[in-house]
Amino acid sequence: MPLLEPGDVCVFQRTDEPKLGLVILFRSDENLVTIKKLAHDGVNYVLKPLNPRYAEHVAEGSMVGYLVGIVRDKGTQRITIYDASGISP
Repeated sequence: MPLLEPGDVCVFQRTDEPKLGLVILFRSDENLVTIKKLAHDGVNYVLKPLNPRYAEHVAEGSMVGYLVGIVRDKGTQRITIYDASGISP
């Protein structure tokens, strides 16, 4: 939160090309999947959590895709956020 909320449906565009500054779907070398913001520290790609209570860490694995859409139900309304170029926090 505030970008993603419980119950959101996220839509990702498949790519293995790094998308700096965007929210990405990432698969670690341990085969765990996570959603993070992708950054670069001058040496390594870094995964920055959307939740500031968690620490960032070096990206060891592969990018699966980048966030292009969020579908959210708010009461009786359905809200859709879409940007084909990617969504950043």
